[in-house]
Amino acid sequence: MKQAKKVDIIFLTLIFFSLILLGCKKEPVIDRSTLVKVYVETTLAQSKYAAYPDSLRSAREEIYLKYNVTEDNYHSTLKRIEPKAEYWEGFFKEVKSYMDSLKARGSFD
Repeated sequence: MKQAKKVDIIFLTLIFFSLILLGCKKEPVIDRSTLVKVYVETTLAQSKYAAYPDSLRSAREEIYLKYNVTEDNYHSTLKRIEPKAEYWEGFFKEVKSYMDSLKARGSFD
């Protein structure tokens, strides 16, 4: 009888920890090229629609859809790279390059 209780407790513990691990699934990291584009376009949208919260929300949703990312995924990726100073230098070089390309195409609002 005690052997059965011990097996049940072990089994329930394994199930419990499995559920915890499945529940802690991390959002995938967005690749840098996509992150740069989302960053630039959301920043431009924030500037353009600062006084219009509904329009800003709509613009952000369109940007996330365009690049197939979620808002949570975007923010969690930024949070993960936040402490990595070496990442930011290259990131902002790409941001400048992307902004220059938008200006050249006349897509810079």
